[in-house]
Amino acid sequence: TSLPNGNHLVKLIIPANSLIGRSMPYTFVLSSGQSSSMVSVKVNEPPSSGKLIVSPRNGTELDTIFSFTAVQWYDVDLPLSYQFGYFKWNSKSTSEMEVLRLRSESSYDYRILPAGNPSSNNELKCGLLAYDSLLASSL
Repeated sequence: TSLPNGNHLVKLIIPANSLIGRSMPYTFVLSSGQSSSMVSVKVNEPPSSGKLIVSPRNGTELDTIFSFTAVQWYDVDLPLSYQFGYFKWNSKSTSEMEVLRLRSESSYDYRILPAGNPSSNNELKCGLLAYDSLLASSL
């Protein structure tokens, strides 16, 4: 686009979620004739290296109290927060997590769970989303 002062406006459009987090920044260079301009962008990485511990491993639906504990999560953008849940076995989407507790800085919670999948030995898959302070998340 030409501006009234004779300069040109160039827009760089990057679709949402198209840059992945990494330790090195992305560098964009625009050159025109003998001029060039450069900008470096660091992309936020989600928390990593952690796991979810659910205890006990077995219980009775709507009776046993299960503990959920997020351990060993790492990210430079503190504080971290956690959202606990389980995956509905009768859902059409394999990634649809039923939230047991909304995002909180507490790394543990206690919950009673429903029955698991009868065709899979009543197993109920549990999960958590770990968030950094900029809301990047890992499942």
